[in-house]
Amino acid sequence: MAERADGPAVPPPADAGADELAILAPERRAAIANLVVTMREPTWLESLELEPGLEPIIEELDRELAQASDVAGELIRIVYRITARHRDVMITMMCLCAGVEPAWINALSDRDGRKFFTLFWEVNGHFFGDRVRLARAARAMRAGQTSSRH
Repeated sequence: MAERADGPAVPPPADAGADELAILAPERRAAIANLVVTMREPTWLESLELEPGLEPIIEELDRELAQASDVAGELIRIVYRITARHRDVMITMMCLCAGVEPAWINALSDRDGRKFFTLFWEVNGHFFGDRVRLARAARAMRAGQTSSRH
């Protein structure tokens, strides 16, 4: 969801339960270009609709993370490259999660585009991380089944 920016970004809630809620349903707001953007995770149903396009992204993310010698140091470059290589799917997901149109993203300056990109990955990084972990677990299970058969 996006709304016109009339001033600085809205500060995070001060209530004690807000941290727990942020873990369960992450959402962040930031002033970017002429809007206050509320970035969120896709819902479960939305993620099912995105899944076919996300599968190659998850596979590539898994592969690149496994090959990285310094994941923390290389992570931003890895997700930037993957986002660029799968631009159409990622823009679709970013628009969905931010409630903006592709034309708005296309009009962003480099600085605002990087701010938007960072906001997206801060909120949705664990969405992708969960899917990488599931893919690794599925591979491990298949490998275990294969090696135990005679």
